[in-house]
Formats: sequence, structure tokens, C-alpha cells
Amino acid sequence: MKKYIFIVLVFAVGLSAVELQSKLSFKQTVDNIKKSIEKNGYTIYASIDHKKNAKSVGAYSNRSVVVIFDNPKDTARVMMHDSQVAFDLPQKVMIYENLDDEVVVMYEKYDDLKKTYDVKNCMILDSITRKIDNTIKGAIK
Repeated sequence: MKKYIFIVLVFAVGLSAVELQSKLSFKQTVDNIKKSIEKNGYTIYASIDHKKNAKSVGAYSNRSVVVIFDNPKDTARVMMHDSQVAFDLPQKVMIYENLDDEVVVMYEKYDDLKKTYDVKNCMILDSITRKIDNTIKGAIK
């Protein structure tokens, strides 16, 4: 019974992700998102190219890039409410090609942190969420 509950919880958490289809090419989407992230005051900590990593070990993967980014000032303000929130930060956005070769952009809503951590009274979460949404959505128009 515990296994089933865990699976349902993992599935429910996954439902909160935002998925957007990009009309741009894969490379354009990745480049535009990175530029938009930096233009909007975020620091990119890493960009993980899963296809390149798979190829390096003789495996295959569809194109998939995860960009890890953050604004340390915002993170610090959220962590003042609950330091455990750092477990789910920094923010990530994944750009991937699905099996139909469509370019998809996926990320978690920043204000979903309210579901897991004691940050319900953190007023900045809504504005950070809007800023991240605008940063990503604006990059794929």
C-alpha cells in the first residue's frame, strides 16, 4: 500500500510543472531562454546537455537541455521563511524534443514551493513566479 501512495504523490507533484510548446527550433529555443534568463537578472549556474552526455558514453537520447538558474537575492528572501526550501532551488527549465520532434519547454512554478515548505507568508513568491513565467514565455514567442 505504501508503494502506491508514493507513486501517486510523485505523479501529483509532477502535474504542477508548466509545459509549453515552442514554435522555434530547438537551438533557437535554448539560446533565447538562456539570453532571456540573463537579461532578466538571473545567473545561469549550469546547462546540462543530456543528448551530448548520452553520446559521450555511446548511448542515445533525444535532444534535452536543462538550464539551472537563480537570482541569489530572491532565493535568500525566500529562505528566510524556511531554509529547507534550498533543497528545491535553484530554478530549472528543461527544453526537450518529444517523440514527435516538437520542442517543449518545462519548468516548475516557483510558487509551488508553498505546497512543500513553510513559505506561505512569503509575499515575494508570487512576483518571482510572474517574473520567471514572463522570462520563459517571452523567450519562446
